[in-house]
Amino acid sequence: MRLARWMPSDRPVAILWAGQAVSQLGDKLTYVALPILVLRTAGGDIRVYALVLAAALLPNIIFGWAAGTLVDWTDRRRLMGAVEIGRCLCVAAMSAGPGLWPLLGLVFANSAFGLVFRPALTAVVPTLVKRGDITRVQALMEGTGRFLDIFGFLAAGAVALTIGLPWALRIDAATFVVSALTLLRLPLSLPRPAERRPFAGEVRAGFAYQRDNTLVRDSLLFLLALTAGIGVYNALIVPAMGSLLGEPLAFYGYWMAAQSAGATLGAYLVAARPSWLPRRTLMLVPILVLGGLTAVIGANHSPGAALGLACLFGVLNVAYNVTIVTWLQESVPGDMLGRVFALRQMGGGTFVFLGTLAAGAWAGALGVGPLISLTGLYFAVVAVAGTAMPGLRPAAATPRATG
Repeated sequence: MRLARWMPSDRPVAILWAGQAVSQLGDKLTYVALPILVLRTAGGDIRVYALVLAAALLPNIIFGWAAGTLVDWTDRRRLMGAVEIGRCLCVAAMSAGPGLWPLLGLVFANSAFGLVFRPALTAVVPTLVKRGDITRVQALMEGTGRFLDIFGFLAAGAVALTIGLPWALRIDAATFVVSALTLLRLPLSLPRPAERRPFAGEVRAGFAYQRDNTLVRDSLLFLLALTAGIGVYNALIVPAMGSLLGEPLAFYGYWMAAQSAGATLGAYLVAARPSWLPRRTLMLVPILVLGGLTAVIGANHSPGAALGLACLFGVLNVAYNVTIVTWLQESVPGDMLGRVFALRQMGGGTFVFLGTLAAGAWAGALGVGPLISLTGLYFAVVAVAGTAMPGLRPAAATPRATG
C-alpha cells in the first residue's frame, strides 16, 4: 500500500487527523501518570486503586444511555470542543496533587466530560468521507494514534521518572486546548431526520434499532464478554510492572510504547485487508491468539521479553478493534451512529468496571501474575464463543444509509 493512500487528502479530514494526533500524544502522559498517582495516593492498596479506576467507568453506567442521543442531536463539532475544555480543567486540577477523595471526584468528572467524545468522533468519520474510504481513514486515525503513542508513552515514562507526575498531567491539559481549537474549525453539519421525536423517543428508537440489527446486537454482546476480561487485565498490568518484572511502575510507559508500536502495524494490516479475508476471521482469530499471549504475559518475568509480548498484544488488539468499528461505520445509518457507539461504550465501560472490581477482589488471593494468565484463558473462550454468533457473519450487516 502506498504511503500517499494513508495521507488525508481532504481539508476536513486533515484537520481532524492533525488535531487528534496532538491530543492523543498528550493523552499518553495522563494514561501513564494517573494510574501511578492513584496507586501512590492509595498507599499501594490495590483494592483502593481499583476503586478509583472504577470511578472513571461510572459515568458510562449512569449516563451512557443518553450520550448517544446527545451526539446524534447536537453539533458534534462544538460538543467535542466543549468536552475537550472540560477535560483540560480536570486534568490540570489532578496535577495539583489532591487527596484521595478529590482525586476520585476529578477522575469521575473527567470521564463524564469525555463520555460523548469517542462516539462523536467515530460518528464524524462517515460524514467526512465516502463509504469506500471509511476503513482507510479509520485505520489512518488508529495507525497515527498508535504510532504517536510510541513516542507519547516513551515521553510519559521519561517525564514521570525525571520531572514528575504533575508535569505530565499539565502538558496533557495543554493539548486538550489545542484539540478543542482544531475541532471548532471542522465544517461539520449533522444530518437530521425529517420528523424528530422527543428526546425520550430518540433514546427508545436507538435501543430498538440495536436490538433488531443482528450485527449491532451480537457485536455488542461479544464486546461485553471481552471487556469483562479487559477490566481485570487493565487493573493488574500496572502493578505487574513491579510484582512480575521487578521494575519501577513508570516502566509501564515503555510497555505501552511497545504495545503502541504493534498497534501501528496492526492498523496498517487491517487497512490492507484483502477482500477474500472475512471480517469475522479478522475479529475472532486475533482475540483467540491474544488469549494465549495474555496467559504468557502473566507468567513472564523478563522485562526484555515483556516488551516483545506488549508489541504482539498491540497488533492483535487493534486488528479486532478497527475491524469491528469500520464494519459498523459502513453498516449503520448516519443518524444512528452516535447511539450505536455510545451504547457500546456504555456496555463496555460497565463490564470493564465489573472486571476492575473483580481484579481488586481477587488479586490478593490469586496473585497478579496468575490472575492475568487466567484472564488470557478467558479471552480464548470468548473468541471461540464468538464463532456461534449469527450477527458476526457477513450476511448480518445492512448497508449504511446516506445522509
